[in-house]
Amino acid sequence: MTEFPDFLHLSEAEARVLSDREFMPIKHQVSEKVDAALLHLRDLLLPVVQAGPWPAAVRVTPPKLSRGENYRHYAYRLLDCPRVFAGDDMLAFRSLVLWGHPIGFHLMLAGRYRELYLPRFLQRYPELPPGAWLSVQADPWRWEAEAEGLLPLAGLSPAELRRETGRCAFLKVSYFLPLAEFAQMPVQGLAYWQAWQTLLAQ
Repeated sequence: MTEFPDFLHLSEAEARVLSDREFMPIKHQVSEKVDAALLHLRDLLLPVVQAGPWPAAVRVTPPKLSRGENYRHYAYRLLDCPRVFAGDDMLAFRSLVLWGHPIGFHLMLAGRYRELYLPRFLQRYPELPPGAWLSVQADPWRWEAEAEGLLPLAGLSPAELRRETGRCAFLKVSYFLPLAEFAQMPVQGLAYWQAWQTLLAQ
């Protein structure tokens, strides 16, 4: 009897996916809609960012739409708008659609932008919309809503917040939108950015 290597054996679930002729066309359609939604969000964000009282690099650096197929085995689309990644300096608002996960909106500050805006954040964070999560992760590049190291911002006292933010070289605060509310993604993303701009730069 011929023995086949393991990679030639498909489980029932794997065989179903491989034989499903509808899956890839539907995935392509969904990807196009996600891209269109993120580009619509970009068009809503750009005039707000460019008119805001931000440093020049924040206002003039063009946004970027990125695509990938394997973030921890999941496909994704993300929009960075605004985005500044310059050595240790980072200011980015990342809107990320990760297949099978809630849509994430992440404000990320590091370097001189963290130094500039962290005091305002610590003073005014209660003004943010409800539902924010503070990252206390060692790695700022984790995006799942269920990832370890996310603390509900509303549950932290001012002293706890100062202690937690003092431990990290970056500030990352996230909001999550259920996939069932996908149609709200551009409007909700704009609302979160407007809240950040009011909080930090005005």
